[in-house]
Amino acid sequence: MKDDTIGLSRRKILGGLGAVGLASAGAGLGTTAYFNDTESFDNNTLTAGALDLKVDWEEHYSFPQYYGFPDPTDGLTVRWSMPEEDDTTSYTPLPDPANPLVWVATADLDAYMDNTAIESYPDTDGDGSQDLFDATTNEVTIGDVCTDGADLSADLDPTAAGSLRTDNADTYSDGSALPLVNLQDVKPGDFGELTLSFHLCDNPGYVWFQGQPTTAAEGGHTEPEANDVDESGAPDESYDITDGDTVSDILDSDVELLSEIQTVLWYDDGDNVLGSDGETSSGKVDIAFLHDRSGSMGNEAAFLENNIGNVATQLDNSNLDAAFGLIAYEDNGDGDSTPTIVTTDITTDSSQLDFNFSIEGGTENASEAIEFALDNLTWRQGAKKILVVITDEDDDGSAAERTSALNRIDNENACLLAVSPNTTGADELKTMSEQVQCGDWINITDGLSTQILNDLVGFITTVGGEEVIFRGSLLDTLTNLSSGNGIPLDGDESTPFDELNDPETSSARECYQPLTTNYIGFAWWLPPSVDNEVQSDSIGFDLGFYTEQCRHNEGAGPEQTA
Repeated sequence: MKDDTIGLSRRKILGGLGAVGLASAGAGLGTTAYFNDTESFDNNTLTAGALDLKVDWEEHYSFPQYYGFPDPTDGLTVRWSMPEEDDTTSYTPLPDPANPLVWVATADLDAYMDNTAIESYPDTDGDGSQDLFDATTNEVTIGDVCTDGADLSADLDPTAAGSLRTDNADTYSDGSALPLVNLQDVKPGDFGELTLSFHLCDNPGYVWFQGQPTTAAEGGHTEPEANDVDESGAPDESYDITDGDTVSDILDSDVELLSEIQTVLWYDDGDNVLGSDGETSSGKVDIAFLHDRSGSMGNEAAFLENNIGNVATQLDNSNLDAAFGLIAYEDNGDGDSTPTIVTTDITTDSSQLDFNFSIEGGTENASEAIEFALDNLTWRQGAKKILVVITDEDDDGSAAERTSALNRIDNENACLLAVSPNTTGADELKTMSEQVQCGDWINITDGLSTQILNDLVGFITTVGGEEVIFRGSLLDTLTNLSSGNGIPLDGDESTPFDELNDPETSSARECYQPLTTNYIGFAWWLPPSVDNEVQSDSIGFDLGFYTEQCRHNEGAGPEQTA
């Protein structure tokens, strides 16, 4: 950045980075459903299903002091430069590992993210950090996401009755609700991040991430900007969709900020941070085995004990920092709903797992064991939590207990792998695993085997990372989001699918299942190397989702099915 920009007000750099319209025409968080089912059955009733998409979010900004927040780095180890010879393994680079602007000590990462959270939904205490649906915070219980999640413009008003959006200087000003991304005072070197979480209710659906630019303006020329060799736009160049300008007008404009702002879009795991190891997470995973020790389990524990070392070796060879825990559970037969549990706490030495437990009693509900594990194991900071339930029986708990366990898994951003037989009828464990974002199910009708443990390793190495969807300038990102139906998203991130280059009807693309939590991370930054050409420039844009139900649709989107 040139010296003659130092004294400028931050407000003159950027008039408005982003406007996320929750129900704007064409690119908002639409909930359109295509059923295309015209059959009729005489003397019978055929009821069309429903499809609803709900959204919540949390937004971070590296310079929250502008909104009256304290310095987010106070008391934390944060470095704005990292010499090549320094050991970076204990630091997390932000906002993008491929383009870091700051390195935060991993031990301080949670605190740093709390300190930079400027708004969220739901947020009942106004601290900017997201609360959890179906959880009690400050004696206030937040409702169900399928009822209270955001999907209307009214949800952007933090002053409305019953509103769940943060109410502060970032969200409300001069009597008006402000857009989600509403950064008025950005300078080179600043960055931020928005994680949108979406939930399908009622039916499975294909989902697209969409967006479009809405405004762009030069905002006049300061003397330094006019003298910059990279300045090409006319001082009065201005575009606004509401005034009849088109998306193409804006994308083809000379407003330099469009091409100078850099972005990365990825499937997030719920922590608002793109993993620190290239395209993957920090590589730290904690695996808790929840082993049914009822009388029908036979020699499964002995097989796992004899082969757990091989699992640990494979994970080590995959560059994963793995640790293990063990919980053995069963019905103690005394009428107490709390199962008898033998525990080995999280340890990086798999040989320390205590498999010396008896196989006896009846199968207790796995849901209680799941919640026990989340409450009592000493999970390592920054590690991905993976719960592996091993049982030859279905879950014996109630529907309410399963819902409670699923909410805990979801709220703690954990993963669930159900290793169980393919029972006839209602397979509750299989259903539970399908309702978790990174859940899966493995059939053990013939007992544990080497192949099943290899499948286990494959599952762990898949969920240990995050997948980048797109990197590029804001101009490039908005071009892709506004072209055709936007960027098609894949409901199964473990299968290969190229969101931007494969045909949208690719067989590898999977539907999203209802009642699951799915995260899309969107980070932006203005590189420190940017000069005066962006002074006074401003941009507005919409982001959102489109969904259509899977049944009777090919995933081609509204352009082909409308």
